Amino acid sequence: MAKYDPLYDHLVSLRRSGRAEWTVPFERIEGILHSPLPKSARRHRAWWGNEEGGSHVHARAWMEAGWHVTFVRMEEQTVTFSREH
Repeated sequence: MAKYDPLYDHLVSLRRSGRAEWTVPFERIEGILHSPLPKSARRHRAWWGNEEGGSHVHARAWMEAGWHVTFVRMEEQTVTFSREH
C-alpha cells in the first residue's frame, strides 16, 4: 500500500477527530499522495469501488482506515468517504 499510505494516514487522522464523512476533490487526494491519481481514477467510477480482500491497494487504504466510498461525482471529480461504524 506504500503509494497510498499518506491517504490511509490522513483518513485515520480524520477518523480519530470524529469526522463521519469527507467529500474531497481528486486534486486534494493527489496533494495528500504527492503524486497524481492514475488516469483510470478520473475515467472509471469502478476505480473508487470498495473492494474487500482484493488486490486494489488504493481501496485497501481507505477501507483499512475504517472508511468506504459512498459517492463519486465523476463530472465534478469529487469523492465522498464515509466512516464505517
